Amino acid sequence: MKPRLSFWIGVAVFLAVGGTTLLGCTSGPTPPAKTEGCTATTSCSGPVGQWEHLGLSSDHLDVVSAIAVDRCDPQTIYAGTSASFSGGTPTVLFKSNNCGQSWDTLFVGGIQGGGITDLELDPKQKGVVYALPGPALKSTDGGTTWSDMTKDFRLNTRAHDLEVHPHDPRILYLNTGTFGSGRLLKSVNGGDSWTNLETDTFGPTEGEIVISPSRPQVVYFLKGTTSDVYRTDDGGETWTKTSLRDWIDEPNETNTVQSVLVDADNSNVVYAGLGVEVPFGGDTVEGPLLVRSRDGGKTWQTYATGLPKRGIGQKLVQHRVTGELFLIYTDGNQGNLYRRPPGTEQWSSFGIDSLRTQSHFYGALEVVEADNSLYFGLSGLYRMKLPLVE
Repeated sequence: MKPRLSFWIGVAVFLAVGGTTLLGCTSGPTPPAKTEGCTATTSCSGPVGQWEHLGLSSDHLDVVSAIAVDRCDPQTIYAGTSASFSGGTPTVLFKSNNCGQSWDTLFVGGIQGGGITDLELDPKQKGVVYALPGPALKSTDGGTTWSDMTKDFRLNTRAHDLEVHPHDPRILYLNTGTFGSGRLLKSVNGGDSWTNLETDTFGPTEGEIVISPSRPQVVYFLKGTTSDVYRTDDGGETWTKTSLRDWIDEPNETNTVQSVLVDADNSNVVYAGLGVEVPFGGDTVEGPLLVRSRDGGKTWQTYATGLPKRGIGQKLVQHRVTGELFLIYTDGNQGNLYRRPPGTEQWSSFGIDSLRTQSHFYGALEVVEADNSLYFGLSGLYRMKLPLVE
C-alpha cells in the first residue's frame, strides 16, 4: 500500500536549476520494447540481475517514496521523496532524462506530514505527470509547471492515491485522507472536475485504488481504516465488499490488509499483502504475508511459500508481460525484497544487503516492461535489469 502519511501543510514549489551527475548507464541486453499504446525507441541498459545505484541518497533527503518511468521513453524517470519533520528534510521531486545519470529538481515542498505518496504518468500523452505531495498536482509539460486539481473543493486532508485509466487517461480515480477520514473521487475530464463515489455502505476513508489492467471498469479499493477490500464492475457506480476482511480475522491477532494488486490478464485474480502483527501483551503469532483470490474476492488462499510469517507485505507489483510478482517486506527496523517468478511456487529474497537493516515501510517499487527493469526506492534509487523470460 502506498504510505499512510500524516497531514501535509502547504506546498512550496520552486523551479530547479541544473542537475548533478551521479552515475552512468552500463551495458546490457535490451529486450523488445513494445508496450501498450506505444513502442519505446529508447532504453536504459545495465547489468542483468544486479542492483545499480542511481543516486538520490543524501543527508539532505529522506527516502524515495514514489517512482514513475515513461513507458514510451524509459530514459525519463521521476522520483519523489518523503519528508522528515524530525530530520528537517523536505519533500523533493526529481526528474532524469538520461536513465538516472543526472537529476533535475522539479520542486521542493515542506517538511511537515510525510511527502510524495504517489506519482503517475499519462499512458498516452507524453509530459502529463501527476504528483501527490499533499494536494493533487498535474503538469502537462513534464514537470516544469504545475496546477492543483484539488483547489476547487475543500481538501481538509491530503491527497493519498491516484490511478489513471490505462486506455482512457481522462478517467482518474483519487483518494484523499488520513487519520481515518477521506474521500474517493472520480474524474472523466483529466482532473478538471470530480464526482464523489461514496455511498452509505462505502463511507469516507483513506485507502488504495487498483484498476484492473485487462478490464478497467473493474476497480478494487482498499479501505485503510478497516482493511476491507471493495470491488466495482461498473467504474465506481456500485460497490461490493469482498470476503477478505472476514477471512483473515483471527481472535488473537491484529491482521491488516496493506496492499492490493490485480493480475494483469485476469480481473478476478487479486493478490493482497497482509500485516501480521501481535496485539499489545499478546503471544507470538504467525500467518501468511500474502494471499490470492481467483474469483474476484469471494474466496482467498494463502500464497506465501518462502515469505516470512510475521511483518508486513507492504507493496506489490507485477511484470505485466512475464507475470512475475515482486513484494516489499518490512518488519520493524528491517526489510527485504522478494520475487516470485512465473511457473514457480516459491518466493525468494533478492534485496540489497546494505538496506536490510532499514525499515522498508516507505519503499517504492516500479516495473518497467519497456526495457525489462525493476526500480526500487528507499535510501536512494536503484535499478535492476531483469533476466529475459522465454
